[in-house]
Amino acid sequence: MPLNLNKKKESGLTYNEKKEFNKLEKEIANLEKKKEKIQQEFLENLTSDEIAKKSISLKEVEDSIEIKTERYFELGSKEA
Repeated sequence: MPLNLNKKKESGLTYNEKKEFNKLEKEIANLEKKKEKIQQEFLENLTSDEIAKKSISLKEVEDSIEIKTERYFELGSKEA
């Protein structure tokens, strides 16, 4: 009987995927806190340079949240 090495698991996460899933949950929460902090800093009296830097930082954090959230949901759908 030949082995089928290309056969995928029917469902569930591998050990590494479970670790990644749990790690993503924590990372997303931390990024959300960072995003809130940056947004609060916009309420301060800032120079145009500071506003530009914070805008870039905010965009980077939002992009990171989006990427990690997509992966989190991808793994979550496999787990079910």
